[in-house]
Amino acid sequence: MALCTGRVAGSIALVGFGIDSFAETVSAAVVVWRLLAERRGRPAADPARLARVEQTSGRIMAGLLFLLAAYIATESTRRLLGWGPGPILWRVWCSCRWF
Repeated sequence: MALCTGRVAGSIALVGFGIDSFAETVSAAVVVWRLLAERRGRPAADPARLARVEQTSGRIMAGLLFLLAAYIATESTRRLLGWGPGPILWRVWCSCRWF
């Protein structure tokens, strides 16, 4: 909901909040996946598998946070250069009335 409302309103902060919330949800899923992999596989029997799971989960989270940072940097630069949308007050009002 934050992503849609942020896009309609043209708010970088609101879209960033939506992306961050998505990243937090995926982070929780990755942690559960990692813990289940550790629980299923005996740590002493296959430490290489657990290392791969740990590395993959770290890469997933790093990728999501990198995308968030790239979005914020790109949109902020566009707005500073004047390529973004104009005044956003009326769009915020409209988006709030939709929900």
